[in-house]
Amino acid sequence: MYVKRDYHRPFFHDKRRGVMNIWILFGFGLMLGAFAVLFTLYFNQLQLAALEAIGMAPTPTPPSQTYA
Repeated sequence: MYVKRDYHRPFFHDKRRGVMNIWILFGFGLMLGAFAVLFTLYFNQLQLAALEAIGMAPTPTPPSQTYA
């Protein structure tokens, strides 16, 4: 009896393997890009929150009556 061995076909399913990996990479790249854009847009607020968290936030400007 001859067993046909086609090593180019997947063993358990007929679905191509590379297509799903492309979508996963695309989704990961999309999320990473969105994170980079949001980080750039809100950098000042994020920096102020980080400085407040470690206790190095700038002091508020005193009112003008203090110096008059």
